[in-house]
Amino acid sequence: MRGVSTDEQGTDPQLDELPAAGCATIEQLEEAGAHFRSLRDPIDTTTPQAVFSLQVLGAVAQLERALIAERTSRG
Repeated sequence: MRGVSTDEQGTDPQLDELPAAGCATIEQLEEAGAHFRSLRDPIDTTTPQAVFSLQVLGAVAQLERALIAERTSRG
């Protein structure tokens, strides 16, 4: 998912596009009893450690988006 540049922009349009394109989220896969494993990236949700790593990466990405938005609003 791409980030946003300003506070006025949001990710809602992108989130709406995902189901329209037939994309399933990792949470939906887990609810169905399935796991996600990327063949080209080190992403694998079959172990608790891997799920934790994925969550940490998500938190870091969220922090980075917040910092970019903060810098943009100051700029």
